[in-house]
Amino acid sequence: MKKVKILIVLLFTFSLTFSQKWTECNKGDNGKLNDIYVVNTSTAYAVGESESNIGMMTPMVLKTTDEGKTWENVGKNLPGMMSGTIITELLACYFINENIGWVAGRTMPVNCLFKTEDGGNTWMKQEIEGISPVCDIQFLDKNTGFACGTNGLFLRTENGGASWEQEKFADLDNYNSLHFFDKNKGIVVNYTSMGERIKKTEDGGKTWKTVYNKMTSDMLRGIYFVSDKTGFVSGEHGAVLKSTDGGNTWKELKISNHGSSTFEDFYFFSVNSGIAVSSANTVCKTSDGGKTWKNETSSIKDNFDLYAIDFKTKKISEKPIDENYKNVTYEAVGYTVGDECVIYKTNRQFTVKEKI
Repeated sequence: MKKVKILIVLLFTFSLTFSQKWTECNKGDNGKLNDIYVVNTSTAYAVGESESNIGMMTPMVLKTTDEGKTWENVGKNLPGMMSGTIITELLACYFINENIGWVAGRTMPVNCLFKTEDGGNTWMKQEIEGISPVCDIQFLDKNTGFACGTNGLFLRTENGGASWEQEKFADLDNYNSLHFFDKNKGIVVNYTSMGERIKKTEDGGKTWKTVYNKMTSDMLRGIYFVSDKTGFVSGEHGAVLKSTDGGNTWKELKISNHGSSTFEDFYFFSVNSGIAVSSANTVCKTSDGGKTWKNETSSIKDNFDLYAIDFKTKKISEKPIDENYKNVTYEAVGYTVGDECVIYKTNRQFTVKEKI
């Protein structure tokens, strides 16, 4: 998947403590979790589907408000068959605070997004044309949002999803992930049977320019921008692409020691330090801006594919250096999700030199 939150701190110096310890928070349901959104260090949402005893798939929206100690399935409150909608799979979620957020995926007979304004206690159905699954969601604020999916699906709203304006592109275009810098400038990760592409828009998605195109079968997956300039795209067979000019151009980074893994999702703490999860049950880290990646020694032992990762930070201390600068220490609380509805949690600390 994808994450588009930017760590807004002034990075003069940066040191990250990788604890390399992941604690299992949730496990046991047949099915999988496809996406995770961390609202703050206490609250997070994960979406996917579980399999019932009779083999039917039911949607899951798992919520924690106690730093991952317990998880409640608020997906049971989604409008279902009684409202004329069958939800077969949830693929994406995005929350702008603890209460307001959207989830989406694959539904029948028409596709929908679902919005909550009370932390998942109740949900409003927002129907869109067609049956193309929604693969990614991003909101800039409570009104302005974007979504993308398969079969050329791209959506834009300026009223919190009460109505969605739809741009329909070539049916062969499948958009896995997106990132918008503002209401006009954005990027989508696109794949077709003819290869992989990254596209950029300057007019809110009305027109797109292809900024990367390669004729391979290595599907691109997720996108993450750590600043307005520096961003990364993940893909199959260890593919990592990097941009340092706001997505106008992309460079392929050669990841020789992860040739068989699919990097599903990233999270970067700075332009150099980041974490990736893969379809080979692997958590990897980089400290050189994605040039090289090393497996973490972690407590993740089960052979589950991991699909998404996300973190949220909070300040825990600060210490003056001189009259101009201070060292500020943050705690980062993160989760990764995957097969069998597994959720793992980790805590990291990093120190940033900031202006006073």
